Amino acid sequence: MAPLVPPEKTKKEHFDKVINVNLKGTFYVSQIFGKEMIERKAGRIISIFSHAALFGEKGFLSYEVSKAGIITMTRNHAFEWSQYGVTLCAIAPGFMAGGMNEPMLRKPAFVDYFSRKPPTEKMGTVEDLVATIVFLASPEASYINGETVVFDGGMTGYVQEALVDIIDKAK
Repeated sequence: MAPLVPPEKTKKEHFDKVINVNLKGTFYVSQIFGKEMIERKAGRIISIFSHAALFGEKGFLSYEVSKAGIITMTRNHAFEWSQYGVTLCAIAPGFMAGGMNEPMLRKPAFVDYFSRKPPTEKMGTVEDLVATIVFLASPEASYINGETVVFDGGMTGYVQEALVDIIDKAK
């Protein structure tokens, strides 16, 4: 997890590293595969970023900015590459049960927070996310292009308590 610091205290090295990994990394991978798909005149690129890119959260500026750029990149590539049969989508998952979040799930404060935060009152699972990816990669989703699928149980826009405050409670 990125250091939780306000924008005025964010170090250039940290900001650059987060942008390099999250935004530039996604761009270069999309570029490599996009070139091959353009030659084949077919392909589907699905980028995964974070719903955190859709709102502000205390201490997460570098992370949020790096992920928000993927929205614009997806739309731009979809516009540019559709003529070659290449379509793109992005998925913005919220906090998921499993995967890289596993260590945080050992802390009751996180489980409570992320279970009650979405209106569905449950966390999404890695299996839920995989099912969405499979759908977006399928022929049935071929008309979905340049879009961001927000995958967070409806919690975007419903911040009740800042995550950084929950982190302090979990210590």
